[in-house]
Amino acid sequence: MRKARRGAIVLVGSTPAITGDVAGIPYFVAKAGVLALTRGLAQLLGPDNVHVNAIAPGAVDTDAMAG
Repeated sequence: MRKARRGAIVLVGSTPAITGDVAGIPYFVAKAGVLALTRGLAQLLGPDNVHVNAIAPGAVDTDAMAG
């Protein structure tokens, strides 16, 4: 992508990585790392016209979430 001077990278985070949550701390710490990686890569690759973004989907109301 750098050589081509264009591209896009999309990483998947999680909303509790932003808002915080005591349930599932290791998972949310990992997702917070994804957000930090996104920021770092965006700064590194932005000058080469490579766009780096993260999405942070929330919970979806399904039977599995009903617990």
